[in-house]
Amino acid sequence: MPKPGEHIVVHMVDEVEVGQQFMRSRLSWPLHITLVRWFNVGDVSACEERFEKLASDSSPFASKVGAEAEFGSDSKTTVNVMADPEPFRALHNRLVQAVRDSGGNFESEEWFGDAYKPHITHHGEHRRYEDDIELVDSFHLVRVEEGRLCTIVGHFALGGRP
Repeated sequence: MPKPGEHIVVHMVDEVEVGQQFMRSRLSWPLHITLVRWFNVGDVSACEERFEKLASDSSPFASKVGAEAEFGSDSKTTVNVMADPEPFRALHNRLVQAVRDSGGNFESEEWFGDAYKPHITHHGEHRRYEDDIELVDSFHLVRVEEGRLCTIVGHFALGGRP
């Protein structure tokens, strides 16, 4: 089994900046949609180059926020699933392939492919609501440091947008 992942790829729902830090605990994170769960990769620069090409070759898209659901091992984590998972699934699959092509391995592949369910986790009152529209025009690479401190280390704009 690979060691716990050091990187994750997410679409940030909240506005963030490269260099921003937060703890690796659910309520510390900005609102986001996970695109690729935790992974390791030896050559991060090569992976980032693949992400840059993938992003420039991809188009932004809008997606409606769907109904509430309960996720997690105890089914007690309230989320809103995305109403149309297909654009997210297509981006997810391309990102997973980019990580693999970079020699990366994953902490777990339990929620990959058809099992991938894009969603936004509620953080108390900080959340999105059913029928809200989310513009997906970028994704971010986040690295976890020793001590579970996460740092946003990369921003990738879809379609070459600034």
